[in-house]
Amino acid sequence: MRPYMECPSYDRCAVNKCPLDPKYKERRPHSEDAETKCRLSKVKRVSIGSSYPGILPYLGMTGHEYVSTDNVSKMAAGANG
Repeated sequence: MRPYMECPSYDRCAVNKCPLDPKYKERRPHSEDAETKCRLSKVKRVSIGSSYPGILPYLGMTGHEYVSTDNVSKMAAGANG
């Protein structure tokens, strides 16, 4: 199964660069797309994405969300170390 097919908006979504697509890093929004950003909540995307470790580059998060989460984790580890 493809992760993006688990999205509740899959049948009506028009986002070309979907965070639930295994090729998310390679995709680019298209100028003629009706929608350019995923509207599914981060919590729901991560819930779906956690079922696909090693398949989704950012586990359902956007690149920006993933970098922010990674930075917070590194800061927390530094504060505890």
